[in-house]
Amino acid sequence: MNRQVVFVLPAPTLVSLDDDAGIRLRTSAAARNLTRAGWARVGRNVLHFSTQSWHRKPPVNLERQSIYVFPFWALRAFWWTEVRRAGISFVVDIPESLLTVEQAYRRATQMSTRLRYVAARLWYRLRPPDPLALTAEILSAAAGVVCSSGAQRDSFKDLNSRCTVIHDAFPTDEYAMCKLHLDNESCVLLWVGQASTLFQLEVIAEVVRQLQTERGVELLVVTGPDMGRAARGTRSPALFLRRLGLRARVAPWQRNTVSSLMMRGDIGLAPVDGNKEFYWSKGPHRVQLYQFAGIPVVGSKIPSYCTWIRHGETGLLAGDSDQWRQSLAALVGDCCLRAFLGRNGALQAWAACSEEAISREWARFIGDVTT
Repeated sequence: MNRQVVFVLPAPTLVSLDDDAGIRLRTSAAARNLTRAGWARVGRNVLHFSTQSWHRKPPVNLERQSIYVFPFWALRAFWWTEVRRAGISFVVDIPESLLTVEQAYRRATQMSTRLRYVAARLWYRLRPPDPLALTAEILSAAAGVVCSSGAQRDSFKDLNSRCTVIHDAFPTDEYAMCKLHLDNESCVLLWVGQASTLFQLEVIAEVVRQLQTERGVELLVVTGPDMGRAARGTRSPALFLRRLGLRARVAPWQRNTVSSLMMRGDIGLAPVDGNKEFYWSKGPHRVQLYQFAGIPVVGSKIPSYCTWIRHGETGLLAGDSDQWRQSLAALVGDCCLRAFLGRNGALQAWAACSEEAISREWARFIGDVTT
């Protein structure tokens, strides 16, 4: 039996589901009205809710004959009471931050009752019931759970056996260019991310400073606003980078220019502090972003990066400052190595993270949980 599938605010990816899966996406008049209102764009077999309005509840009617895909925070903030009352089938898409937020709350619950209440309001801004119990209730009731990383899947499979990992898709029209590494004279280090995560560069600031002094490498930072926040209290990424002693060009992230900006980079940087629990459940999205553009990447040794990157074949892994120094120095001085890793990484990312590949993953998973 065919089931309508509705990706609710915001969908993690553009999805086109095959007829073979027995599933079709809603393209009703209501969806077209949402498109005109800026909530969604509808194409052939595609309904994609905009991420720009995640904090507002969209006017979608819940129907028992449909299956819904909810991002976790939107479901808990807006929809859970209605979903539970209506008894509809749904899949929940979990953000990579959920696991570590839950861990932080568990630590807070070991404090006094007053501090426990303050911690709950701080992390969730919700009134009782206990957010942990509410999270468990939602995940247990879901027809399926989509995680960002294997660490998340392993942590939540006791609540729901139908957990899977599906990566974000990269629109092929936005990332159509692939870097050709032909120049060995100059080298540009590239970091792409939200302003609120810029502090991750602190992990390799000393190494980059040394390379800038000794090898004359450049640093290009492509970043955009993140809900009005910036790196650790400063609203100026350029100022923050100067405080780290880094000479960098800061370019604004824009959807129509990000691909061409990335073509100016030669080495992609994906540093995080692997000693912090926060990053243990982080997905490999940033690594895949560089790979999609054919840019060789050096990433920190966190679980998802170690699983995704085949060291020396599709990228390089670095666990401490010495390994970062060795990896970056090797790439800076060898355009052939950059081309080799960039080409292999691109083949890996395009095979696994193109719109077509991710669409097949969603179709397969939703087909499994609706049978």
